[in-house]
Amino acid sequence: MSTMPDRLSRACASRGLRLSIGMFMLCAGLIQSPYARAADSPPSRGLSAQTSTASVARGVDRIAIVAPAHDRLSAAIAAELQALGFATSWRPRPDAFSIDGSALIVVARQESALAAVRARVTDGHVQVWIADRVTNKTVLRVVAPAGDAMDLEALALRTVELLRASLLEASLPDAAPGEVPITAEIERKAKFVRPRSKFAPPERAVAPELSQPGFRLSIAPRLSWSPGGLSLAGGLDLGLGWMLNDRWGAVLFTSVSLLDGAVERGAGRATLDTTVAGAKVRLQPLGRAYRWVPSVALGFAAVSVTSRAEATAPLQAQRVSAWTAAPQAEVGIAYRINSRVRLRADAGAGLLLAPVSLRFAGEEVATWGRPFVFVALGADVGWYY
Repeated sequence: MSTMPDRLSRACASRGLRLSIGMFMLCAGLIQSPYARAADSPPSRGLSAQTSTASVARGVDRIAIVAPAHDRLSAAIAAELQALGFATSWRPRPDAFSIDGSALIVVARQESALAAVRARVTDGHVQVWIADRVTNKTVLRVVAPAGDAMDLEALALRTVELLRASLLEASLPDAAPGEVPITAEIERKAKFVRPRSKFAPPERAVAPELSQPGFRLSIAPRLSWSPGGLSLAGGLDLGLGWMLNDRWGAVLFTSVSLLDGAVERGAGRATLDTTVAGAKVRLQPLGRAYRWVPSVALGFAAVSVTSRAEATAPLQAQRVSAWTAAPQAEVGIAYRINSRVRLRADAGAGLLLAPVSLRFAGEEVATWGRPFVFVALGADVGWYY
């Protein structure tokens, strides 16, 4: 027969066991509840923003492409973004062209991307939606007219320029913080540097990243003339250009004479052969996205001149050669047939540092090079990668 203290001890022990089990289940429920909520109901706005920002911090350079499978324009846009160093995510979806701006930002969050892009050719133009989480902005733009001769590479480049312009707004002094923070990686790839306070200490300048380098080969017949008495001269221009990006380039060039300038007097006839070789820096202010691409260039060349004479008796003819140099400037316009081949026209002027003088029996009959002008019509071919 149990005594009262024994029954009281067993009751306390049983109650303590039940209390311990209850506390254990309560702790387990507290630990499990966040995962249960995540599985059964959507997370709160705050949790979603934190998780999305953390994901973008790991893949800060990702751009989401929204398009159906095998869309050529979207493939060209992805290639342009990758050339700038951005990563791209493209999950083909048949309903891509029905996604509007409000849904596009959701896609960007789902892909942990800093922005999402959707481009579509419709009604004779290209419609571009850009949802930018860096500036918290969604925009719709008409990029360019579309037609049978639509250049997908040019349209893709202009679409990417729109995205970069949107990202540029984050560098404004009064820009509000976006859903995705600006990082040095985004700034570098979008090619802008945040403005510094005038009170900030000077910092070392960082050269912008250059994109899409490539070679260009050019060939063009050339006519040149100088107001010194010689007739028009003709030649052939050859050039090898290294395009640092879509605007700046350096060109090595040479011009060989095919038709010499000539002067004729009673004492005889003389011709002047000129060969030019040099280098120049070329700027395409509008880039290469347009059908018509203007350019300007400054250069310096070495010039070889050779005069040949046919003299009447009793004078004797001489052949004289010399080297001199000439700075020159030119303007040009190119018509882009496709992404690689362009027709172009250039016109320029130069000034020989040591002018050329032709003489018969000590009498000057012609000069050349102070100044000289030229025009060239030809083509160039480029390889970008």
